[in-house]
Amino acid sequence: MNTKTVFAIDIGTRKVAGLVLEYINDQLTHTHYVLKEHEERTMEDGQIHDIPKVAKLVQKVKEQLEQTTGLSLKEASVAAAGRALKTVHGSSRLEILPGESITESKVKALELEAVNSALSVIVDKESQKSDVFHCVGYSVIGYTLDHTAITNLVGQKGRLATVEVIATFLPRMVVDSLTAVLQRAGIEFNSITLEPIAAAHVAIPKDMRRLNLALVDIGAGTSDIAITADGAVIAYGMVPKAGDEVTEFLCQKLLIDFQTAEELKRNYAKGSDEFVYTNIIGFESVIGKDELGSLFNQITKDLVIDIAKEILRLNSIQPQAVVLVGGGSITPFLADNLATALQMDSRRIGRRGKEVLKQLGIEDENILGPVFVTPIGIALSAKEGQALKLHNIYLNGNMLSLLGDEVTVNEALIQAGFSTVDIYGSVGSPLTVYLNGEPVIIPGKRGEPALIMLNNEPVNLAEKVSEGSHLEIIPAETGVRGRAVLDDVVKDIPLAEKTIIWEDKTISLKAEVLVNGKKVPLEQELQEKDQISIGPITSVKDALRVLELRNLFNFNKFEMAKNSYYFLNSEKIALGSAVSLRLNGREVDLDAPIQSGDTLAFLDNTAFPRLLDLKPQESKISVQVELGSQRYIIPFDLEYLITVNGKEEIPGYRLKNRDEVKVFAIKQPIVADALAELKTELAQIGSSNIVLTVNGIEAQFTTPLKDNDLMVVETR
Repeated sequence: MNTKTVFAIDIGTRKVAGLVLEYINDQLTHTHYVLKEHEERTMEDGQIHDIPKVAKLVQKVKEQLEQTTGLSLKEASVAAAGRALKTVHGSSRLEILPGESITESKVKALELEAVNSALSVIVDKESQKSDVFHCVGYSVIGYTLDHTAITNLVGQKGRLATVEVIATFLPRMVVDSLTAVLQRAGIEFNSITLEPIAAAHVAIPKDMRRLNLALVDIGAGTSDIAITADGAVIAYGMVPKAGDEVTEFLCQKLLIDFQTAEELKRNYAKGSDEFVYTNIIGFESVIGKDELGSLFNQITKDLVIDIAKEILRLNSIQPQAVVLVGGGSITPFLADNLATALQMDSRRIGRRGKEVLKQLGIEDENILGPVFVTPIGIALSAKEGQALKLHNIYLNGNMLSLLGDEVTVNEALIQAGFSTVDIYGSVGSPLTVYLNGEPVIIPGKRGEPALIMLNNEPVNLAEKVSEGSHLEIIPAETGVRGRAVLDDVVKDIPLAEKTIIWEDKTISLKAEVLVNGKKVPLEQELQEKDQISIGPITSVKDALRVLELRNLFNFNKFEMAKNSYYFLNSEKIALGSAVSLRLNGREVDLDAPIQSGDTLAFLDNTAFPRLLDLKPQESKISVQVELGSQRYIIPFDLEYLITVNGKEEIPGYRLKNRDEVKVFAIKQPIVADALAELKTELAQIGSSNIVLTVNGIEAQFTTPLKDNDLMVVETR
């Protein structure tokens, strides 16, 4: 005979349920159960807060079941609250070298990095370290190759591959606290599932999952929700409100302790017309069934609003029906109020539990069916291999706990935080240069891949690990950056060539390859952002650039000559018209086309003057003076100073481009000088009271005089 025993424990906020199922030849023969309540509030919202006290209650459940069954219960399957589940999208990209084929291992590594990117989202959001989460599974949403969606990357070639995944995680604290409780109770960890998954496994059989149903598992601390459609569970959610909300509401309204409120909840269903209780002051009170029912109705209206919102958020539309399980689901008025909140017919909302218990041979009327739906689901998930096992392996000598049915090397590395770079090595940074302004990218080389050993043997990522396996990884090396010499970039580019006549010599012009404007050897190694230019020879300007590289022409001197000028007393005197380029005897500009056999010449007839050429020819002036009835003509000699750029130069100095010349008189006559020439005539007048004007304007002794000025002297 093939016998099998399944031991499941549901550690809830208010109760611990133990269930043992015995099978012979896969047929259920015996069912044993124990249900015990926590004596204190050692758990809140499904999270264990006092491990020793919870472990003590679990141990009592285990020992009672051992006494009942006569079995030694060493391993147990458990469930984590649905609120702990975190589902996140992640993506990653893999740069592929030219001609490189994508292997299955590379795809696995790409998925691994996408899961790690999803983990990073949770880490950032929760402000936690990555090692506080277990990855319990992931699904690929889609691949792309060079930005095009593709079904399978294996064997493909391209430049960039990407993947998007949806990954599911559990906080390690949840698993570790459950493990710690079991260990203290003398029980080994066998497998784990999620409470809504376990409940759905029982309450909504596979043939019912074609319908769009909402399962609501209402416990003491949380209300877990699962949505089914098209034959599968499509979404999970959680509301951090449940049966304890009702209990605490009664505590506040009736001034009673938590345990008394729990008793009122249980006694309400027994049909009494009134209920006696003692409040926290010590006074005994009585409450009628209608009044107590009114309190249940009031609090459940608030509770179901949040549950209805979460159902509609997960499902987008009203589900076809709602299935209620869990101890909190039997709260009076809850089902009717949930129907109102969802605007559904109350006949489409119902509880499941009793019929499940009957299938397992449980006929105890004192046991409420919905309470045992989740523990039964835990047991059946474990029996049918649909729960996650806990595997302890060693990675680089350190113990690593992994969740999963069959865990691969790839999944182990995901949970340890390794990426595709760690496995395959990064591609060295590319070298980017520019050829005639267009970027040319020389890719780096991929580093040596990681060495991965499982139990001292080389292994691929898809290999499965088992309990106690020793996994070692020596991370991949970083690839070298892209490198190239000039010839690598230009060797296949034909160079333009023309033959012209320059300064009466036949010159063969071949386009030059320049790096950053300079001619360098073809063997020179290129640097990041180097500018490579290969000019055509189609215009006069192109030809002159090649001539300049051979020191046969100078663009700077040409531009200076074209812009030849000097300043004379701040007036710009341009001489550039004397400079020209001649193509086959005709003056042309730089953009003129040039052909083989053309004659090209540069003419510069610029002639700058000497200083003596700029000295004014006239160095004498005459001033007319009227004195009384007489008019006198008085000559004066002028002296000039000429400076170049603020300095005196010899008369034979020839000006240079952009020189600034100043010519100004250094000895100019004034009115006093003219009066000195007429001192005899002024003495004969005998008057010292005179009025002076120059060209009709009143003047002083210091007023300067110019050629042909008329100075009038009047006496008074």
